Amino acid sequence: MHKHQTILGGIFLGFGILHLIGIIVLLAIFGVGSAVLFSVGSHNQSIPELVKFLPAGFGVFIAIIVAITGIPNVIAAYGLLKNRPWGMTAGLIVGILNLFSFPFGTALGIYAIWVYATYHNEVTRDPVVL
Repeated sequence: MHKHQTILGGIFLGFGILHLIGIIVLLAIFGVGSAVLFSVGSHNQSIPELVKFLPAGFGVFIAIIVAITGIPNVIAAYGLLKNRPWGMTAGLIVGILNLFSFPFGTALGIYAIWVYATYHNEVTRDPVVL
C-alpha cells in the first residue's frame, strides 16, 4: 500500500469522525433548545405545542444531512486503509463530493484527485483482497 493512500484514508477517517462529532453537538444544542422551550412553555401557555418541537426537528434534519455527507468519508477511509480494490475509486468519488465543503473539504478533494491520478494504475495491479 502506498504512503499517500494511507494518508488519504486517515484524513478521510478524521473528516468522517469530525462529521459524526458534529452530529452529536448539533443534536445536543437543538435538544437543549427544545428543552428550554418546553420549560418556558409550561409557564407560558401562549407558546403553541408545535413550536416546542421545532428546534429538535430542525436539529434532526441538519444531523441527517451531516450524516449523509460524513458517512461516505468513513466508508472510503475503510476501503483505502484496508487496501480494498474499490477503495481508490470510492476515495475519488468522496473526494470530488468534498470539493464543495470549503475550505478543508476542497483541499481534501484536490488531494484525493491527485492521489487517484498518481497511484490508481499501480494500486489496481495489486492482488485483489476481499
